[in-house]
Amino acid sequence: MTEGSLCTLSKQEAMMQALHRDGESSLSLVGPKPMELSTAPHAGSHASSGSDDGTAKLWDLRQRGAIQTFQDKYQITAVDFSDASDKIYLGGIDNNINVWDLRRNVLNKF
Repeated sequence: MTEGSLCTLSKQEAMMQALHRDGESSLSLVGPKPMELSTAPHAGSHASSGSDDGTAKLWDLRQRGAIQTFQDKYQITAVDFSDASDKIYLGGIDNNINVWDLRRNVLNKF
């Protein structure tokens, strides 16, 4: 996200929207009902979501869509980017923490 932008998540309507300071909406994404959302601190155009259906998605806000998806067996209840924005940490109802390495496109389970 760029400075002055806001990314919101509606759990009821399964919609993520990026809004800018001038009031314009650059993006409106609809997908499986997300439970959690995180934006990348060093890759301003990326966001990640975790969902009830066990999917974790990496979104490119400029391309207006998901660019990568990982499927897990369990609901994902927490997502967060690493400080370098090269990994996404995922937590779920299975009480495990998974690390999605975006550079290698590998999911490491712990």
